[in-house]
Amino acid sequence: MKITTKISLYFLSLTVICALVSFSFLYYITKKNLEAEIELHLDSDLKSRARHIETYLELLKVSVKQLSKGPVIGNFLKMNSDEKEKNYDKVIKRFEAIKEANTSIGDFLLIDIAGKVVASTDKKAIGLDKSTDDFFINGRENTRIKDAYYQKDTGKQLLAVSTPVIDADSNKFLGILAAKVELESMNKIVADKTGLLNTGEI
Repeated sequence: MKITTKISLYFLSLTVICALVSFSFLYYITKKNLEAEIELHLDSDLKSRARHIETYLELLKVSVKQLSKGPVIGNFLKMNSDEKEKNYDKVIKRFEAIKEANTSIGDFLLIDIAGKVVASTDKKAIGLDKSTDDFFINGRENTRIKDAYYQKDTGKQLLAVSTPVIDADSNKFLGILAAKVELESMNKIVADKTGLLNTGEI
C-alpha cells in the first residue's frame, strides 16, 4: 500500500474518530440541557398547581366563614327548640342556595355548642354527636380544613371546612358551621394535563 494511501486512511480515521467524539459530547450536552429544561418546566407547573390548590382552599374557607357570619345562622343557634323548628327551612334554603352556587360543596352541618348537629342538608346527620370530631374540636377557634377523608356510606372523598359561629353582639361562641367538600374539583386541578409534556402526568 502506498504511503499516500496510508496517510489518507490515517487522516480519514482520525476525522471519523473526532467527529464521533464531538457528536457524543454534543449529544451529552444537548441531552443534559433538555433534561434541565424539562425539569424546570415541570417544577414550574407543580408550583403553579400548588398555588391554584392553595387559592381554591382559601376561597372555600372564606366562603364558609362569610356564611357563618350571616344573621340566619347565628340567630338559629340562639333559638329554643320550638323556634328552631319554625325557622329550620329558612336555614336549609340558605344552605341550598350556597350549594347551588358552589357545586363542590356536598353538605352543610350546623352544630350547636354541645356538638350536636341541629341543621344539615344531609337529613341523616341531624341529631348526631360531633363533639369528638376533628372539625368540631379544632374549628372552635378559627376557620380550618379537616384533612381529606373517605366517607363510607357515600363512597366519596371529602374535605371538611369548619368555622366557629360567633354571636355578633356578645362575641360568644354559638357553635360550628361545617361544609363537606367533595375532592373532585381539586382532583381536576391536579389531573389537568394542560401544559404538561408527555411524561408530565407522572
